[in-house]
Amino acid sequence: MKRARVLAVIAAVAAVAVASVALWSFLSVPQEGFPGTQMIMDHPALTDACQNGKPTLILFSTITCPTCVVQEEALLEAMQDYNGSVNYVHLTYATGIEQVFADWTVLKAPTLVFVDKDRMIRYRSDGLYVSADAVRQILESIR
Repeated sequence: MKRARVLAVIAAVAAVAVASVALWSFLSVPQEGFPGTQMIMDHPALTDACQNGKPTLILFSTITCPTCVVQEEALLEAMQDYNGSVNYVHLTYATGIEQVFADWTVLKAPTLVFVDKDRMIRYRSDGLYVSADAVRQILESIR
């Protein structure tokens, strides 16, 4: 009886270990639209932006998001320092663009995505305001 309990405990611990490894393997694979993956080319503005070999800053927003308005102001302020050396794409959720938001797994607004000149996503912020100074720091790190 005691031996059966010990074997049951060992089996349970082994099952938890296997499940943990499987979950870790699944979660450690970069998801499309997140850092460590290539830019998703599912909208004409995104395709156009990546053609010139410059880094790209993407803002995903909604019309009902007050933080998105403030975020865009901060982005435009920061972008003035780059004189066209960084692409800026602003996509607002609307009919016909739902799939783009789904492809990028945009669940919160604003969502900012910073893409380097090689189309690799380097940084992403979901649902949080990012100051103009922080935007400049991130852009400097990916140029």
